[in-house]
Amino acid sequence: MTKPVPTDSGDSLKRGAEEPATALPTSGPASGELAARARLRQLLSIAIDQGLEDQAGDEISTLLEKHPALIADYAAYLATESLIESSCGLTILDDSGETIATADTRHSLAIATTSSPNSSRVSTRRHPLGISLWGRLAQESMAHAGWLVAASLLIAFGGALAWWTTPPIATLVAARDAQFLGNANPTPGQTLGEDWIDLESGSIRLAMRGGVMASIDGPARFRPNGNNSADLDYGAVSVHIPPAGHGFELIGKNARIIDLGTGFRVVSAANGVMSVHVTEGFVNLVAAASKPVQLHAGELMGVDADGVASDRVLRPKTAGRFRFIDEHPESLGIDHFARDNSAAVFLEAHEVRLPYDLRLDLSSVGAHSTHSGEGSVAAEGTIVHSYLIHSAPTSERHEVRGSVRFPGKIIGVLCESDRLNATNDVLGAKWTLGCQHPERGSESHPDPNFDRITISPDRHEISAFFRTMSIDQLRVLVTAD
Repeated sequence: MTKPVPTDSGDSLKRGAEEPATALPTSGPASGELAARARLRQLLSIAIDQGLEDQAGDEISTLLEKHPALIADYAAYLATESLIESSCGLTILDDSGETIATADTRHSLAIATTSSPNSSRVSTRRHPLGISLWGRLAQESMAHAGWLVAASLLIAFGGALAWWTTPPIATLVAARDAQFLGNANPTPGQTLGEDWIDLESGSIRLAMRGGVMASIDGPARFRPNGNNSADLDYGAVSVHIPPAGHGFELIGKNARIIDLGTGFRVVSAANGVMSVHVTEGFVNLVAAASKPVQLHAGELMGVDADGVASDRVLRPKTAGRFRFIDEHPESLGIDHFARDNSAAVFLEAHEVRLPYDLRLDLSSVGAHSTHSGEGSVAAEGTIVHSYLIHSAPTSERHEVRGSVRFPGKIIGVLCESDRLNATNDVLGAKWTLGCQHPERGSESHPDPNFDRITISPDRHEISAFFRTMSIDQLRVLVTAD
């Protein structure tokens, strides 16, 4: 990237700095509140990528104490984070849910006119209200992506968080463009029993007992159970299991996946054909007509309609300074996964069905020094494997050359920062590889640090020359034949 990221908490990562300035009142209470709101949002923007140092946390506390009207802004930032980590239960403000934004934002996502950033996970920095943050998405960010998110905090100075002593079987945490079959229409914040969830389209996120988190993409039929397990009739499910949920089982028609300290993604068809990709730790896969097998991070296995398990190879071949990484780190922020003079390649998500027509930055074969404007589109309903190439220096700047050869053919590449951020929820890993850096994309000519990207004539290989000062990333979509 061309712009190094400052390290001081007062000036770094001003997400709104490039927006047109708005004139503020010069006197009176409105002036003070508007200035305080601007400062609060600046500090929260810093927190998304870097976390909060003590001084910044104290400043947020002071702002909220002086301006109680800003508590709603603050709650929006915290809402999803606080729901995700829960070994004792789930925090909740009300169980009716709250509409944060209109659900249908497919058009803005497809053309990436608004950012929908995923926050880097923050688990060690102090928070003004004493909350330990773990989450993937700030509520404000999810709203930009068309998510409806449950309010999750009892915000009152001198008050305490409300905790369930006996957590429900599951709680609907968030929904994006979610359409359900029949008369069911659960809303974010609603507790769920052991009934089947028939998701016709869109995506939902559930928090289950033991802190198990499931992201479900429609069409899907899913049922949480009260015994640390869930049934999957069909659909795509990405699961994160914390220590409190150890041993969680996802039960399909022809196979069971048993957690051994993991994160994994499962895609299942109505006829029982299933594929399992382990992103963290390892699992036991017990297929109906095969011996149990232990799968480790990076491994992927399929199960056919007869319950026979077999290896599936989606691991690409890398050359030069590119390396394929099996296990997903939690985050890919500027300080979270830096590799000097090398680039990491990840399988983000396999067998993703595009929910809308997606504009690509690059799709034609040959060398490219300009990375936008081609205007080609991957059609709604196309099934793709999504790979992420990530370059971040530990020094001030580095140059990296390498190539990746994929098992399938390259459909296209996403290079622009806004488009990368806007497609995180659809194409990215649900609970890992968190990144929303505003300059994560590649540079185009005539920028002096422009990156060169080449798609091979047979469309199986991409090579790149990165000149990186903070982060360079590419999202490569490959056919899922």
